[in-house]
Amino acid sequence: STLTRIWYTGAYTLKLNLLKDYLGAILMNRGDRFSWTGDAHPAQAASMVAFGNFDFIKKNLAYTATQSNGIRSYALYWVLSLIDYYKYTGDTATLMGYVANACNKLDDAYKVYGSNPNLEFFGWDERLGSGFEHPNLAEPQNAYKMLSIRVWKEFSEAMAAAGRKDLEKKYHGYATEKITLLKKNADWHQDFGLHAGADAVTTGYLTEAEKKAIYEKSFIDKVNRISYSPFNQFFVIQAFARMDKYDDALSSIRDLWGGQLSYGGTTFFEDYRPSWNSVVSKNGPVPNNQCGFTSLCHPWGAGVTKWLSEEILGIKPTSPGFATFDVIPNLGRTLTNVSGTIPTPKGEISASFNVSTGVCAVTIPKNSTARIGIPKVEKVISKIKINGRIVWDGKFYSTTGLSSSNEDPAFIYLNKVQPGDYKIHVTYIGSTPEYLEPKEKFTASFVGLDSTTSGNWGGMYGKDGYVLCNYNGNGQDKRSLPSYVSSVSYYKIEGNGLPLNTVWKDNTRDNRALSPD
Repeated sequence: STLTRIWYTGAYTLKLNLLKDYLGAILMNRGDRFSWTGDAHPAQAASMVAFGNFDFIKKNLAYTATQSNGIRSYALYWVLSLIDYYKYTGDTATLMGYVANACNKLDDAYKVYGSNPNLEFFGWDERLGSGFEHPNLAEPQNAYKMLSIRVWKEFSEAMAAAGRKDLEKKYHGYATEKITLLKKNADWHQDFGLHAGADAVTTGYLTEAEKKAIYEKSFIDKVNRISYSPFNQFFVIQAFARMDKYDDALSSIRDLWGGQLSYGGTTFFEDYRPSWNSVVSKNGPVPNNQCGFTSLCHPWGAGVTKWLSEEILGIKPTSPGFATFDVIPNLGRTLTNVSGTIPTPKGEISASFNVSTGVCAVTIPKNSTARIGIPKVEKVISKIKINGRIVWDGKFYSTTGLSSSNEDPAFIYLNKVQPGDYKIHVTYIGSTPEYLEPKEKFTASFVGLDSTTSGNWGGMYGKDGYVLCNYNGNGQDKRSLPSYVSSVSYYKIEGNGLPLNTVWKDNTRDNRALSPD
């Protein structure tokens, strides 16, 4: 299936970028094939899920510990990566060895919170300022605030698990202080777009009403809910999961990551728009853009591999090192089965669920206990058998390895399941409703391609007005602005901020050149 190909393509992308001691990136002609600290966050997370290479990730954390590439959000992503590593390995010694480093990063974020600091970069998407061009727009500034609150909260939880109650209290205080101040204004999130909204949802502090408002504003539209890079989309699909919108998340995954496969990709890209497929031939040259030469094998595109394992297969640690973990698959309305294995320090965890046949299986390694969620998928479950014995038919029956059960509208949970192999058979009644895929809606429509006018644009274009950049040389434009355009300004990171001081050669016969006055 497409999702299986996506999972393996993410893992393959990572494999190609595993250098001797750290994660790199295949960035042709850019001279930056090293481990960017923030880029490494989804890459490291996916690598642990795909390969269980915990020692390698520990090395990469060390490699990036003292660098944030001048990017504020990257310092916080490093802390999230440290937390991920701790959750997956239970390596308390490494976590505690970086406490001072992490606290410095978190305290710095607290110091500048709300002051609109220079972010340097938040993502390639135009809504985030097009990379390094305009990184301090309102949207990335709001996203950075939400990211800060999330990381303070998650670090406080890690400190609680590690026994540092003082740091748990400190960073929980940071997070609750800032979110409480924001919520004094009932409309605190009304100006948030897709990315700030995603980071707000993943703080874990939003009410159902707040999540609903953010979802309806930015996450329903099939075009709007796709970020320009798989890096930022990683946080968008995390938000979808927090809002229990798994079908929408899978739809966006099929569009963004599945679209790259349809284009012809065998690895995942640095940037991508699904609309490219309608204008770029299969494996044709992708458009250059704000990132310059686009990497077609970028490890930050692999975050989806972790997400699919944790959210669709449903295996994720609930205490450090998988001493306890959940197996709670979210198949939504578009999937009927899922299966997979995750390597952990305790051994492999495997799970499979088929909601058409009811045949399921879970393997729990030694020295672990699990909570298994049997998905209802909007059907009625009348009976559950484990290893041939009825354990649930409306009430729970004790059996070897299981201690209790409970349920909510989406799952029947089997609690504190002990190590072993469990063959599960579920009897379903009814059917799962169909997911209604939204249609693409663009604010502009393609009119056509003009291959004849060339430079003879007079009388064809610019009837209302025009700007001919640097037409007179030395940065002097020739322009006639219509009444509804007050001014035109340019922006570049370097130099004088103006377009290149380049003009057409005099008396050229190239038909692309502008015709004489």
